[in-house]
Amino acid sequence: MRAAALLVGAGVAVGAPRDYYVCNMTCAGGETWSTCRSERCTPTLPEDKCNDGSEPEATSERVAGPHACGERSLEPGSFAERCTICTSTARAVLVAARQGVQGGAAALCAAAVETTAAVELPTFRTCRMDPDGCSAFLSRLSTSTCEQIAALMVEGAGRAAILREAQRFCGEELRLRRNTTVSEATLCEAPRDMGLRVMAISASIAAVVFSTQVAPAWLTTF
Repeated sequence: MRAAALLVGAGVAVGAPRDYYVCNMTCAGGETWSTCRSERCTPTLPEDKCNDGSEPEATSERVAGPHACGERSLEPGSFAERCTICTSTARAVLVAARQGVQGGAAALCAAAVETTAAVELPTFRTCRMDPDGCSAFLSRLSTSTCEQIAALMVEGAGRAAILREAQRFCGEELRLRRNTTVSEATLCEAPRDMGLRVMAISASIAAVVFSTQVAPAWLTTF
C-alpha cells in the first residue's frame, strides 16, 4: 500500500514482529471494553478513563503483534494517535488548496493523504509496527475526512472553523467507546507543534505538486 511504501522509502524499519497488548478494562460503574494496541495496558492512557473520571481496572494479555489481535484490533494505535493522523490529513487538504492543487476534492485528498503518509505515519510507533493497518486507516480517511473538509470549503467555511469541525468529526469517526463521556476518548485535540507540522506538510505538498496553476477563487482563501 502507498503509506507502507512511503514508510519504507523514508528508511523506517516496518513490519518487525513486536508485542501488542489486549487490554480488558472494567469500571466500578459496570462499563467494560477491550482494546488491542502497541501501548501497554498499565499505566492507562487518558482515553481509558471511566465516565466518572476514575481509573479502570485493567488486565492484559500479550500477543505477538497486531495481526494476532483478531477481531479486537479495531483500529491501529491509540485514540490520540489516530486523531493526529486524521486532523493532520484535514490540515493537509487546506494546505494543498492554498498551494493551488487542481482537480477538485479528489486531487486535494490525494495530495493530503500522500503528505500525511510521508510526514505523520513514520512518527508513530504503531505505524512502524503495523504499516498495512495504518495504510488502510489512512485510505479510509481519504474519503471520510477529505469529503467533509471539501464540502465545508465549498460552503465557504473559514480555515479556523474547518479545523475545529475536523476535531469533532475526526473524534466521531475514530472513537471506539461509543457510550463514553470522556473527552479524551471522544473529541480530538488540536495537534501539537503545529508550526513544525505545517512547515513539514507544506514542504511535502510542494514536492508532490511540481507545478501549480491559478486556483479557483474558493480555494485561494485558505
